[in-house]
Amino acid sequence: TSLSNNIINTIAKDKYGNLWVGTDDGICVYKISSQKFKRYLTGQRIRCDQILLTSTVELLLETSSGIQQYDETKDIIEVYGEDPSIELDITGIAEGARQMLWIGTDRGLIQIDMKTRKTLSNYPTAEFSNMHIQRMMCDADKRLWIHVRNKGLFVYDTYSQKTVDLTHIFPNYEYFHSLATDSHGNIWVGTQHGIFIFDRTLNLKEHILQDFSSTANLNDNSIYAIYEDRSENMWIGTYFGGINLFVKGFENIKVYSYGSSSKHLKGKAVRQILENNETELWVATEDGGLNLLNRKTGDIRQFALHNGSGNSPYNIHSLLKDRNGKLWIGTFSQGVYTYDARTNHTESYNSLK
Repeated sequence: TSLSNNIINTIAKDKYGNLWVGTDDGICVYKISSQKFKRYLTGQRIRCDQILLTSTVELLLETSSGIQQYDETKDIIEVYGEDPSIELDITGIAEGARQMLWIGTDRGLIQIDMKTRKTLSNYPTAEFSNMHIQRMMCDADKRLWIHVRNKGLFVYDTYSQKTVDLTHIFPNYEYFHSLATDSHGNIWVGTQHGIFIFDRTLNLKEHILQDFSSTANLNDNSIYAIYEDRSENMWIGTYFGGINLFVKGFENIKVYSYGSSSKHLKGKAVRQILENNETELWVATEDGGLNLLNRKTGDIRQFALHNGSGNSPYNIHSLLKDRNGKLWIGTFSQGVYTYDARTNHTESYNSLK
């Protein structure tokens, strides 16, 4: 069976190593055992934006029709518990402390007990009562980073159930796209206005902005991807300036910008960064396809993904490595590709096959 739709929003891996693909029209799973795709919720124009594997290895899906769950016994996808978000616009889901599921919506924050699947409270704190949550992400300490429209940034600790108001630092016009916790517990927040770096106690350590006169600053303010490599270097993917690299122990930022030479990326808009091995990084761009960056030599090559027609996709949305080291590549309108480095083989899957 082929994919249900060629617009790929997310790819995730379950406990068995199966690959789940969220599309603009349903969810598909690639079964490792059969090496075939199976479709769910297709033909209903249900969009899947996020796939969450919980601590109890439940598979939950953020969709345009509320939170859905995969029932392994029945092999079906169905509405999760008493999901009150089914009529709301969901902007994020996350598992917090004590097996609680948190759902950010356009009308506030919803809390569901994952043990009983009962809704405990629609608005656990006054800051989020009937508020439009534009973005919600969870950090390594189970704190929810929440951007409320016309207010700004708040951090809600799901352990202590206390809220920290960061609106004085992070004004209401800001919107964050990416969030990462580094090896030292610092939280890096990527926005349209540079990077905000907070320590574990939520004190602002640094706000780094675009400044072409200094090599200690960014070459672009729009931050869409943040990735820490095995050497604790921070790789920052921007929307107009390629990659900005913070090398551990150095003040200056190394830039891998867009260009035509072997030292340049083939796209400006970086969507995701993923380590391939000790020396190479995969870089997914929205305007230059898949790039392979060699950290030792600085060489970058555009990696061609052919689907038989000779057209390699330029708009890459997601990257994931499976248990066998095969790279899965989700595109904007050309389905899913896989690349096996051991055999140098590329395979494509789309709604037409």
